[in-house]
Amino acid sequence: MTVLAGKSDRTGRVVDPPRARDRRRLDPLVVFQIYLVLLVFSPAIYVIKPLGAAGTPATVFGCLVLLLWVVGRLSSTRERIGMTPIHWMALAYAAAMVLSFVGGMLRPISAEEVSSSLRGLISLAGGMGIILYAADTMRSRAALSSLLRFAVLMGACLAAMGILQFFTGLDVVSILHLPGLQANSDIGGLYVRAGFRRISGTATHSIEFATVLGMLMPLAAHFAINAAGRRWWPWLQFLLILGALPLTVARSGAIALALGVVFALLVASKSQRIKFLIIAPLAAIVFRLFVPGLYGAIGNLFADAGSDNSISGRTQDFQAVEAFFAQSPLIGRGLNTFIPTIYRTLDNQYLATAVEAGLIGVLALIAFFVVPFVASLVAGAGARDRFVQTQALAIAAGLACAAILAATFDFFSFPMAFGTLCLLVGAAGGAWRVNRAESALAPGGRPKSVAPKPPALLPRWAIVLAATVAGLGVFAACFLASRDAQGVYEARESVIPQVDPPKSTNAFDTRIDTDGLSVVLKYRMDGQQVHDELAAAGVDYYAVAVGTGSLAPYTDVLGYGDLMQLAARGATVDEARAKLVTLRTALQSELDRLQGTAINKDLHIHLEDSFSSIEVFSVPVSHTSALVGGAALAAFVAGLVALLLAVPRQRPTPPTVQKKGAAFRLTRVWENG
Repeated sequence: MTVLAGKSDRTGRVVDPPRARDRRRLDPLVVFQIYLVLLVFSPAIYVIKPLGAAGTPATVFGCLVLLLWVVGRLSSTRERIGMTPIHWMALAYAAAMVLSFVGGMLRPISAEEVSSSLRGLISLAGGMGIILYAADTMRSRAALSSLLRFAVLMGACLAAMGILQFFTGLDVVSILHLPGLQANSDIGGLYVRAGFRRISGTATHSIEFATVLGMLMPLAAHFAINAAGRRWWPWLQFLLILGALPLTVARSGAIALALGVVFALLVASKSQRIKFLIIAPLAAIVFRLFVPGLYGAIGNLFADAGSDNSISGRTQDFQAVEAFFAQSPLIGRGLNTFIPTIYRTLDNQYLATAVEAGLIGVLALIAFFVVPFVASLVAGAGARDRFVQTQALAIAAGLACAAILAATFDFFSFPMAFGTLCLLVGAAGGAWRVNRAESALAPGGRPKSVAPKPPALLPRWAIVLAATVAGLGVFAACFLASRDAQGVYEARESVIPQVDPPKSTNAFDTRIDTDGLSVVLKYRMDGQQVHDELAAAGVDYYAVAVGTGSLAPYTDVLGYGDLMQLAARGATVDEARAKLVTLRTALQSELDRLQGTAINKDLHIHLEDSFSSIEVFSVPVSHTSALVGGAALAAFVAGLVALLLAVPRQRPTPPTVQKKGAAFRLTRVWENG
């Protein structure tokens, strides 16, 4: 995985590329260029159909990059690349998600949730491939700068598509449909808010569009501010991204814009800062003339946040999250098993991770943002020139933008946003390597004397043995847990609240509709009082839905109409049936209570169930998927043990100067070396 790059100037631009390239090696920059092109120019709604939502070309390509990284690591016998904090973080995050996957497979789970969780593993593999490959191959400032320049170029192209959408209404998503791909959903296209088109480019949603541009804007500002001479191209890219963010008509776009502008002001020189402060008001006036009313619309989004349905919906999620988190606080209910069409859409990645991966997953997610952010700051602080310093700080600013906006939507469910984030995380690893490599150089640019590497703490055979034992122990634990896990049976029935007609009358002519009554009954059945009463009766799991609404607990997928669906679970078929009968009796009791208070007492309403019989379904445990996840988790643990044990026996002492006669000799003293 050697990076092929020639000499570079202070801005990281290659000025003397090598004449003869080693064609036996793959240029990593080409790999990332292909990935970025697929990420931006192939809309995420078009997928390889058998893979579902995880079958985007960029995600599949990321999985191939992961395979390339594994092969490169195993075959790099001539050089030892070493590990960075980004590697440890990525492996820990992946292990936490795989642990969540195994836990999800060991509970009663539907086939739809199993498929979604497997798709989550594919997306995870694609992201990890980009992170690890970038952290290993971006080992020179020329390579890292070239990668980030191309990323900014793709961001500018995305911004240009969005601006074109805003002024012309052109739907580029329908145009950029690669042959062989099929639409996985009808999400995408153009939406209208406050009379303005909400642009999204090829992103799935305008929030994802704003997030991607927000992560790339600090890098665009970095290249523009450090542009040599009178280069206009970096400034054009920066202005395109800057101008596209307000056109999203989204709070996230305004937040990303503010963060990017603050970063640009902080890293700009004094003269550039003065020019910016003079030009910015004029540019704002011109922008307002071209797009009248947009500033007011964006301002109203923040002023009316208290009455906005999107904000109130986010706050209502906390009660449901608390209930699901309490069911499995450590490892969650399973990777990607909280499906929006079944449960609810959690517009907060931290809450979604808490539900799906528990406390361990939340800690891993925080590390996913914090570790590369700190690594970039350290790389920037240790840089010897302005360009490398501001570049590392721009990576940190992009990661900070992502960490903030992750609280506004389910970040990792959007392929373009997640892919861009993984690229920045990998670039943080590259910045760390560049800083370490340049720190190892003497002031004159010559390499410092490198001491021989001390031997490992344990012999190689002992390290292999310990890693094997640890991996087998983890797999054995997963195997035993899978063997003991048992499925359940779910009984379902449909009922309709029906009014008894008066005697001696035509039932059809005197039929009284009960529109809205089913919804009232559902809310009463979801209340804490009824929940406690049913729990005391032995019904610990039940669900009530209206019409075609979801039968999942704490769902916001609500139906409408008279029809009501009931569901209860038990360890056996008979137990599930008995619990469903208890649930139906409780529902009739709630209906009777309503009739005694809010409904005409001359009428009697009962639950009609003669048209539907009780059906019992098996909700099994996915043993095979659990064992596959257990094998992956065992491999993670074995690799971690091997890496931890392969440490130097003792660290070298600082260099000492020994005097011998009139000559001085600089030597390094090693213990046991």
